[in-house]
Amino acid sequence: MERRFYIYGSCVSRDAFALTDNNVLDPVGYTARYSMARLNFSEVHNEYDTSLLKSDFQREILKRELNNNLLDDITKANPDFIIIDFIDDRFGLVEIEEGVFVTNSFELRNTKITDATSKVFSAKSENFFSLWTSGIDFFLEYAKNNNFLDRIIINAVFWAKKYDNGLDINNYPNSEFNSQNYIDSFNNLLERQYGYLSDKLNSDQFIFYPKELNVASLNHKWGNAPFHYTNEFYGFFLEKINSISLSHLKYEGFKRWNKKTYLNVSEEEMFNLLPYNDAALYSVDYDSEIVPLDVMFKSFKKENIIEHKKILVSFNGAITKRNQKNNPFFSKMDLSGEISQNLPFIAFSDPSLYLSKNLALAWYNGNYLFTNLVSTIARILDKILLLYPDEDYQIVLCGGSGAGYAILNILNYIDNSDKMSALIWNPQIVLSEYKLGAFKSYLKYCYPNLNPDSYSLKSDLKKLISDNRVSEEVGINIKSKVIVLMNEDDHNHIFKHVSNFIKRLNIKGDYIYGHNYLFLEDNFKVIFGCWGKDHAVPYRSDIKLFLKILLKNEFDKIKEEQTGLVPLHNNKLLTKDDFDNVPDVDWLEMLSITYNEKESDILIRFDIDKYYSIYNLVYYLVHKGVTVKSRWNTKSTKLRFKVHSYPIEDLTVRVYIRDICGNQKIISKNIYLA
Repeated sequence: MERRFYIYGSCVSRDAFALTDNNVLDPVGYTARYSMARLNFSEVHNEYDTSLLKSDFQREILKRELNNNLLDDITKANPDFIIIDFIDDRFGLVEIEEGVFVTNSFELRNTKITDATSKVFSAKSENFFSLWTSGIDFFLEYAKNNNFLDRIIINAVFWAKKYDNGLDINNYPNSEFNSQNYIDSFNNLLERQYGYLSDKLNSDQFIFYPKELNVASLNHKWGNAPFHYTNEFYGFFLEKINSISLSHLKYEGFKRWNKKTYLNVSEEEMFNLLPYNDAALYSVDYDSEIVPLDVMFKSFKKENIIEHKKILVSFNGAITKRNQKNNPFFSKMDLSGEISQNLPFIAFSDPSLYLSKNLALAWYNGNYLFTNLVSTIARILDKILLLYPDEDYQIVLCGGSGAGYAILNILNYIDNSDKMSALIWNPQIVLSEYKLGAFKSYLKYCYPNLNPDSYSLKSDLKKLISDNRVSEEVGINIKSKVIVLMNEDDHNHIFKHVSNFIKRLNIKGDYIYGHNYLFLEDNFKVIFGCWGKDHAVPYRSDIKLFLKILLKNEFDKIKEEQTGLVPLHNNKLLTKDDFDNVPDVDWLEMLSITYNEKESDILIRFDIDKYYSIYNLVYYLVHKGVTVKSRWNTKSTKLRFKVHSYPIEDLTVRVYIRDICGNQKIISKNIYLA
């Protein structure tokens, strides 16, 4: 997950970010040469000339110092975390105007605003430390009032006394100083500062370094200095801020679920703990702590499993307002409680959503850090069925849309398929057939090396992921019993997804097609309902109805009586029998064509929607056997073709009508002038 950091301090903290991917650890603001002691004083009253400074960065830093607007800048940047180091406190303070002290930085001195007569507080003086403690207290109060006190990270560095070749640092800052004593004097200040803060912040908000890393680099890009460290030093810092920030976000995310929480456990540890916890959350680490698999268990007592002989398992679809929320995400917990207060319940959160707050949907399809996520979840579910081997119980999976894809995908990997069943609704089947933006977003954050933003065509993306062995299509090796609820107005999901799946099952006419249902073989039942526009979710009452059927082991008893309880339009569904039995003349009566000679428009109306609910249409405008206009894969019954250069009497409208199983009827009608 990307995290936004504001850096208050020095290059000690800022330089490390050049070694990492800023899409993950993102520095969104930086203030240097600005002591917390400065917060005791007002902004300056006069305008000062900063033109003598060499860079825009230096001018901006000094402007912020003079205007004393550090806190405003932090608020505007809106970071997730603030990193603080005190290396630049070495400058001390200087009086710029009567009663106004600022940091006595190189930039300030280079402007010639102050001179040798200006009053100075050395960084090593008691006056300075007193002002610093007052300033840091003011800052901490600001942090507390803005709810980020626990998101401060102190980069607790000390000046190095040796270079990375093992030699002592000498001639710093110049040959007139005893460098070792000079370094010790500033380290004494830093030690006092960290000691003062130790009572005000938690210990895990400090980064301290192993002694062997506290060495200066002889080849640092900014030159030799006791606070210009090696890449190993900066690498340690990055590891620490990654771990601290990620743990904090995990804690914040888990806290809202109000359950006993086990962080950073192994899969084996989770299974050892399960019998002793009725309700708990587990964050299971596999190959990377960045993308743990978070799992919630509720009412998971052995006696509840024995009583119900079923466990309900849920998965998430797309997360709304994703960028405002922290992982983990669990769904249907309240639904399980409505069915039974002690129904054993498990929910999985998609670990890929840790990779970015801009990612709302990842289909539990895995990522570059967790490529075997699907088989891992399947293995966990199989192991749950073996948790109490002397008991006979089953698992019911549920979820819609993107979760529907996840469930079907996982069922392909299940060993105990006879003890699994599922209720899904409006599922995706082929990810590239879903919204292309959502699919590219998944690839962008889950497989960033593929650079999906550089591809604009779906066909190119499909080849890209195929070449890189990224799965995007549900397999058909599913032996478990599955109920699929489909909103009859969700044309895209019916014909680009579920119809695609049915065709791949290679059903040879061995199915039952009724008024609002399609029963495939022995283990798939597709039930259509009218719950709203497009991708509308089935009513909660209907989800509960069919979940209870699965929980009662009554899948095989579902007949027209049960499907008839689902709300529908009065329209019939289009079935194979309709293709065979409806005379061509009746089809042709549904099709009307009007030619507007003035506008050169052909207006087509096909009134199939008066009689049927589920259909897919393809229109062709044909001139002497050659297609000149077309409209593919639509539910639209009204459309317009503009024609200019073709004789109207030579044109024919051809309509292909397809049902969800791929059955097809073709009708053609010539165009006549009125």
